[in-house]
Amino acid sequence: MNTPHDTDPGLSWLDRIRKHIATFSGYDDPENRRIEDERFRRFLDTIVAGGMVRVEKLVHSVAEEKRLDLLSDFEHILSGMESLRTELSRTPQGMAEIVEPEEGVISEWHREDFDYLESMSAFLDRIEQIPVSAPERNDVLLLKDTLDRLLQRLRDRIQRHVIHIDPEDREGR
Repeated sequence: MNTPHDTDPGLSWLDRIRKHIATFSGYDDPENRRIEDERFRRFLDTIVAGGMVRVEKLVHSVAEEKRLDLLSDFEHILSGMESLRTELSRTPQGMAEIVEPEEGVISEWHREDFDYLESMSAFLDRIEQIPVSAPERNDVLLLKDTLDRLLQRLRDRIQRHVIHIDPEDREGR
């Protein structure tokens, strides 16, 4: 996997994202913000779906081994990944309404998205490293915790755009 943490730190946040999503043009153009956000969320959805295939194999393996403790944990991870995909299908509110955001807001959105992309890639890389036979419970518990934090960060991301809408813009609508 082409992981974001391999990206040149001298690049802008937007260019770092583009290393992984070549067609991503960022949030500068108000007319295309929703389209670009959808493009970003679809990319995440695709890599999460790929990770789910691996987790399903792990579920099958631990079920055959009758490792009920791990079976429950992997089922939790699979359910959490399904929740991630559901959240990724939701469009953040307010993004298109922001015609001229405060200085630095767009760059901050790019930074947050790159950071999320990097965290998600690291999480999925760790899933790939879990051995199919005899995985360690502590590794699986760490994955559960990481997934719960990723899901919360995604929910926060969906709400983040509303904060930056100028109150006068809200009243005029």
